[in-house]
Amino acid sequence: MAPGAGRKTWGGIVFQAALLSAAAAAFGLAVNGGHIADYFRGEYRLAFAEGAAAEDPVLINFPEAADLFESGQAVFIDARTPEEFDDGRIAGAMNVPLFDPGSDMIWESLGLPREALIVAYCSGDLCQDSLILGRRLIRRGWPNIRVYVGGWEEWSAAGLPVERGR
Repeated sequence: MAPGAGRKTWGGIVFQAALLSAAAAAFGLAVNGGHIADYFRGEYRLAFAEGAAAEDPVLINFPEAADLFESGQAVFIDARTPEEFDDGRIAGAMNVPLFDPGSDMIWESLGLPREALIVAYCSGDLCQDSLILGRRLIRRGWPNIRVYVGGWEEWSAAGLPVERGR
């Protein structure tokens, strides 16, 4: 075997690394293109981590959500998928899945008055779906939106009333 045979040159290794990096970036953009577009439209901000902006719905914690539930003052809206909703939800909640193409029609069909106090929730404190839904509802004319940050995970763990199935 000749000296150096089978060894790659540094130039070849750098070229392959650059090529793999470019392919990974292209794949990442292709897979996440919709999320990137949503981000630049302002749909995704780290509001839960950074604190809510003035135009955002009011964020509420577990005691506030439980008080609103027990008093019957609010309508609870679940922003998760229909499958997640069927697996378990806050008792009496209605499902308006954020990423369902018909979510606007679902929302309008609920016929909730503009002055209704609405609590949106999703999976838990890392889920942004309820915040995004809350923003959409405010933009569409429902000003009394609250987002329960702890969501389904916190609610179900606390043993408060839940429902399952359709």
